[in-house]
Amino acid sequence: MIKAIVFDCWGTLFYDDIKPHPFHEFAGKIGHSFRDYSFLKLFERNLMLEKCDDIESAIRDILRELKIEPKRELVDELVYLLAVKSVEYIKAYPDTLVNLNKLRQNFKVALLSNDFSWSFGKLEERYNIKEIFDVIVLSHEVGLIKPNPKIYQITLDKLGVKKEEVLIVGDNLKDDVIEGENFGFRGLLLDRKNKYPKYINKIKSLEEIYDHLK
Repeated sequence: MIKAIVFDCWGTLFYDDIKPHPFHEFAGKIGHSFRDYSFLKLFERNLMLEKCDDIESAIRDILRELKIEPKRELVDELVYLLAVKSVEYIKAYPDTLVNLNKLRQNFKVALLSNDFSWSFGKLEERYNIKEIFDVIVLSHEVGLIKPNPKIYQITLDKLGVKKEEVLIVGDNLKDDVIEGENFGFRGLLLDRKNKYPKYINKIKSLEEIYDHLK
């Protein structure tokens, strides 16, 4: 029986209402893509493992690893994309808040996110996130990023339930669903844009989650 639901944050419950997404602009400016999992992890490792007070230095570290010359103009553009543009248009999906409030009536609800310290601060400012979730585990606070199993264990310990009593829901098939299941959770893909048409164990909106909570 499910007693707790762990949600990913970005692309699952909240998003940047702007196109192209600032992250994709960031990657494109340095000749990479977030479809490349190794680049995604490099990005997260440099920016999301701890509270990042010096975004410019973190970006320079990324460029150094990629052997890209950190020209002043390029660095300034990348800092703007992450520090300013990526937090200007944060929104909750239309089905997010109503369903979180409904689910909290019967389940413990957790937020587990690979996240920047500054973007979560903006999210908290707009939506009072700490009042919505029973448990919040953020990469920059615990020094771990998904899919490190230790971050799932921290979340489990805070929830105070058994692994098999947890459903993890997210838009990243590997980090949220597959690795969550490898840890012992039940996994459910939230595929809002049908990026994984052949994957069966998924929902297209939070309205469909209730059929998976038995």
